[in-house]
Amino acid sequence: MAVLILTDAPAVNSGVVARLVGAAQALPGPIEAIVLGPEAATAATDLAGLAGVTQVGHCQCDSPVPVESWMVGVVALLQQQQPSHVLMAADSFGRDLMPRLAASLDLNMVSEVQAILASDHFVRPAYAGSVQQQVRLTDTPCLLTLRPMGFAPAQSQSAVDCQALSLFMEPTDSRVLSHQPLESGRPDLGQARVVIGAGRGIETVEQFALVERLADNLEAAIGGSRSLVDAGLLANELQIGQTGRIIAPQLYIAIGISGATQHLAGIKEAGTIVAINVDADAPLMQMADYSLNGDLNDILPQLIAATEK
Repeated sequence: MAVLILTDAPAVNSGVVARLVGAAQALPGPIEAIVLGPEAATAATDLAGLAGVTQVGHCQCDSPVPVESWMVGVVALLQQQQPSHVLMAADSFGRDLMPRLAASLDLNMVSEVQAILASDHFVRPAYAGSVQQQVRLTDTPCLLTLRPMGFAPAQSQSAVDCQALSLFMEPTDSRVLSHQPLESGRPDLGQARVVIGAGRGIETVEQFALVERLADNLEAAIGGSRSLVDAGLLANELQIGQTGRIIAPQLYIAIGISGATQHLAGIKEAGTIVAINVDADAPLMQMADYSLNGDLNDILPQLIAATEK
């Protein structure tokens, strides 16, 4: 029985699927993949060159469609192919489609998987990331959404053949009016090696400009806490935390973030954490590997000067 990866083109292009393939290598059986949605054919060609992948299919549509449109066709495909596992990224597509598949197939699923211990044994976070939960799932197929940054990306291989698939797309009462990818000119928040997080301590546009200068010097992505999103200084898509993005950079620099529980849940997989805050007793200052206690207006210019190329 095969391990089947379901995905869309953005997840292939961002490198997320390379990590899903790396995760699938820990499971028995050949690895197959299906790309759904706009630009699926092009993305499938790239996916076909990842080590371990034995078969790639794609079902392309001209424009984005509601996830429910795929349901009948994908359920029929799973019933026909009978894979041992179905993997998706824990992104907006996976979080939307996988629970629907589980309900339609009357199966359990495990979400936000961080590690695969055996073919039926998985690790996921619980209680806002404060504990690690081990789960055994005996359903066939095992339905899993994975946090991709917890897995090493697959290497390259000679590309396998790609096959165009024809899946039934069910008409729905809803439709996607527009699809506008976020283009910031910076590394993707979920894939970046270095991330700078800004919080309540950033109160003005001028202070946020200092954060941007430091990010430019470090070639870093910028994210932040809910307070900066509410203040209009940061896009919703860049919120870090339990209700936002889960990140796992090698280096996370938190500027003016106290460390609410929901924010800490989004950075637990970060490598090295540096916190800058005027409050030495802030939770994130206690959690960080390195803490700089002081006024960010004094500290940031020094960091910018030290990192100028």
